[in-house]
Amino acid sequence: MKEKTHKKIFLTSYFAGTLKQFQLFIKDNAITDKEIVYIHVEEYTDYIDEGKEALKERNFMLDSISNSEAIIINDTVYEILK
Repeated sequence: MKEKTHKKIFLTSYFAGTLKQFQLFIKDNAITDKEIVYIHVEEYTDYIDEGKEALKERNFMLDSISNSEAIIINDTVYEILK
């Protein structure tokens, strides 16, 4: 039987304001990958732009998707894993 690996996710409503916690999350979980998927879930975007800039300044590569795209991806992955 194939063992499933669990991924960890960092959730925040204001990324630029939780940057120190994010850096601790990366350190505590020994994360070395510099690619981040940024999922924005609301119409208000000022916080999103500020958070993206904070990540880019730290040399992270960003890929953004909307909440509706995330749901579609999740449903597709779920069907594949069934």
